[in-house]
Order: sequence, then C-alpha cells, then structure tokens
Amino acid sequence: MLDCISAVLVAPICSLLAATLQSLWFRYDERAESFTGEEDGALELLTSLRSLAFEYCPNLPCLPQVLHSLPSLCNLGVNHCPQIRSLPKGGFPTSLSVTVTGCNRELDEQLWKLKGTHPDLDVSIY
Repeated sequence: MLDCISAVLVAPICSLLAATLQSLWFRYDERAESFTGEEDGALELLTSLRSLAFEYCPNLPCLPQVLHSLPSLCNLGVNHCPQIRSLPKGGFPTSLSVTVTGCNRELDEQLWKLKGTHPDLDVSIY
C-alpha cells in the first residue's frame, strides 16, 4: 500500500515492475488531485496488474483514463474517494469486478448504468 500516487506512477519504476506487479493500492493520498499524462502512461506499463485500489484519497477527482488498456486488470476498488464523480472516458476492461464504498452518488449511478449495458461487469456498491 502506498500513500503517494505521483511517486510511484513514473515510467522508470513502472517499467521495472511491469512484468511482476499484480496488486497496487493507494491509500491516504491527500495530495493527489489528478492524473497527469505521464502518470497514465506509466500505469499503462503495468501489464500484469490484476488489482488496483484507491482508498481515502479525498481530493482525487477522477480515476485514471487508461484503465481500459490494462489487459490483466480484474479488480478495481474505490473506497472513500468522495470527489470521484465519473467513470474513465476510455471505460473499463470487459470483465472487471468493481467495488465502490463511501463514494459520490454520481459515481454509483454511472456504475449501475454501465452494468446495465455490460453484463460481464461485476459491480458492488456499499
């Protein structure tokens, strides 16, 4: 578990971890306010990533836009990130389990709508 998104999502680190990193959790990052193009690009390098979670990131307004390009991603957790109000424009991998707890109601509603059009998407909202 890490508390600084910007310190980890850099190409040199992600290149080294690309083949082996399977889980990445960001917790209690109050500084994160967006994802830069560099951070999205670094995240795309993590082709073995199976689980990704954002927890208690109170100022984070969005999820990374490149989630759809992570071929191994099967679990996404978003917990207590009240500023996240929308889904990534690029969407999600086709068979993904998404768990959302204590987030914005707008995000919850968008996930339920997406679930209606993508039956393979597993959505749990608490």
